[in-house]
Amino acid sequence: SANSFADCSYLRGPAPHCLNSLMGVYLSCVTCPPNTTFHFDTNSQFLRCDPCPRGRTSPAESFSCLCSPGSTWNATGKTCDYCPANHYSDRDTVNCTQCPSGTVAPMASGACGTCPLGHSWSNYSCVLCPREEYGDGVKCSPCPSDLLVESGRCVSSLQELLTITANLLNKLQSKDSHLK
Repeated sequence: SANSFADCSYLRGPAPHCLNSLMGVYLSCVTCPPNTTFHFDTNSQFLRCDPCPRGRTSPAESFSCLCSPGSTWNATGKTCDYCPANHYSDRDTVNCTQCPSGTVAPMASGACGTCPLGHSWSNYSCVLCPREEYGDGVKCSPCPSDLLVESGRCVSSLQELLTITANLLNKLQSKDSHLK
């Protein structure tokens, strides 16, 4: 290309970008603030800062605008559209990506995750599983008939159930003694 970006370190303030000609004559020096991008105006032959379209952002000194995490650029409608449930987009992705197996995400999410044990993912939030079911953080399921449900998981015997309950009581007593 006939134009290239050159060092404008002789200017003070944030690192500006300069456009120079093949002969090294500076045509323009520009420092773009956040939420704008560099744009070379072919008519005026000057570098300028253009605002990002609605719903898109950029850091200072950027050459492109991005949708915020949890959304993706819709070129047809020229808008940032939210990612659907169980999909995500972060700063490093352009499109919405389906969550990996065993993880979930609400609509417009920048990451996938799981709910706590004893809970499932339902209607875009974590909900407590029914008492007779265990929750793996994604869905609720009944325990096999020979197992019991305790603290959101299946246990194999009454002895295991008693051990879990004793451990929980010890934790509660320990926290209670620290509060006194």
